Amino acid sequence: MIWHIFKKDWKLLWKFGLAVAVLPFAIAAIRLRQGHGFEENEVYSALLLLLEIMFYFGAATLAAAAVQQDGLVSVRQDWLVRPVRRRDLLAAKLLFLAIAVQLPLYLANLAGGLIDGFAFSASFSSALTENLYFLFGFALPILAFASLTRNMTEALGGAFALFIAVVGVEVLFTALNGGSALGPTTGTGVAWIPQAERLLIYFVAAAAILALQYLRRAASISRRIFGAAVVLCLLTQILPWRSSFGLEKALSSAPPAAGAIAIQFDPAAGKFHSPVVADPPQDRVQTGTPGIGRGDYVTQIYIPVKVAGLGANTILKIDRAAVRLVDANGRAGETISPTARNPGDFEVSGTPAGGSSSVSSFEPLFIRNHALTRLKNTPVTLRVDYSATLLKLSSTNILAPLGANRRIAGVGWCRTELNDNRTAIEIRCVAAGTLPQCSTALLENPATGAHNPEIHGCQDDYAPYLGRYKPPDTILHEGANLYFRDTAGLVRYPVDGSQIGSAEVVLKSYAVAGHFSTSLLIPSIRMGEWAAP
Repeated sequence: MIWHIFKKDWKLLWKFGLAVAVLPFAIAAIRLRQGHGFEENEVYSALLLLLEIMFYFGAATLAAAAVQQDGLVSVRQDWLVRPVRRRDLLAAKLLFLAIAVQLPLYLANLAGGLIDGFAFSASFSSALTENLYFLFGFALPILAFASLTRNMTEALGGAFALFIAVVGVEVLFTALNGGSALGPTTGTGVAWIPQAERLLIYFVAAAAILALQYLRRAASISRRIFGAAVVLCLLTQILPWRSSFGLEKALSSAPPAAGAIAIQFDPAAGKFHSPVVADPPQDRVQTGTPGIGRGDYVTQIYIPVKVAGLGANTILKIDRAAVRLVDANGRAGETISPTARNPGDFEVSGTPAGGSSSVSSFEPLFIRNHALTRLKNTPVTLRVDYSATLLKLSSTNILAPLGANRRIAGVGWCRTELNDNRTAIEIRCVAAGTLPQCSTALLENPATGAHNPEIHGCQDDYAPYLGRYKPPDTILHEGANLYFRDTAGLVRYPVDGSQIGSAEVVLKSYAVAGHFSTSLLIPSIRMGEWAAP
């Protein structure tokens, strides 16, 4: 009976089903046409966005249409008087979803990875992981929601009303949060924790609703479960930072070396002076660093610090820095940094030789304007509470600056080219499923040892699972522009255009070694003295 119900649904919806099935293949084809993305094509980018929207909307509408072929809420459906077992009806709808939506998405992602030359195991696992995420996080919830409605009009209208309500609540929460992004984990490496919680809520709620609807037709209870799931999903977005980062630390224990890392205030280093850099907005490509919400008016200050205890070939990455005032009794009180993540992208690299020597740096901190105006000329004691990640070198690879075309284990398929302005070497890497947590790249002359400034880039995603939740595309991109010439003549690079023929690109990858928390106490500081020039 399951197969007969499926054939009936397919006969009625096959044209719509084929249209939806073609979309993930079209997305994969355009992405393959873009290649490594050395040249940005606005037409392709706009077309990809349009196709992705069409796929999500088409998949949702197709799933809802399949459910409405044998509606559960209305009493006028003939399946109620036919000798059809309810579990067979549910199985038929799930089969339709698997064949009409999930299978084309999986095959398109698998084919895209294989055509790009990635190993079958990497392409298979990446496509399967993304497919399961799409099933649990989108397809099944849509199927469950459609089972609560009487017809397609009610399904589409209900979905639109739900969308407006959720967006309205998020806008309200954002406004109450001073204009910052909703949730302290938004845009950080631990954002996967509330996301995983939402996926679990989606799956449990969808499974419960489908079982109740198809086996017992308990619409009233199912709608209560649906409402509770929506509320719980909204609450996961405001999960406290301390809870999220604490869970991250528990899942990935910090190594003993992290306990030796100390951050100290170093006023002897003087004020920060911005270096002259050619085309700074283009130095990094797709690093994913978010900004502060427009309503959270802040001023940037640079604090000179020394970081001691970093081992050889390590990176200290600050995920969050909360700046608090300390009273006369040494207790941390008012928080004067934004409630959202500190977007300074503060990273400190250990020396190649390691040891106990300190590494000096200037840490960008963001202070609320009203607090800085009130306190900028008053000596105060500050405490900076850090949530930090220690990363260790996992691989070092050498690429030719011109025409490199290599597949690097654990990194991806990397290529290099000279940019159109002949001012930088462009390096672009694509990978199936995952990229290194952090990467650095620099242009070096091995004969002299001279090298240009190192470019850092981190993924800001500490998710412990293989894939990344970004359907319908499983191929990830990363890149950097390594400048060697400034057309304005303001910068002279150690490795310039005359040395490109003998230079090489040094690409290093770093993996997470552990997460930990630490603090910095700054006594008697006048914040106005350290404001960015």
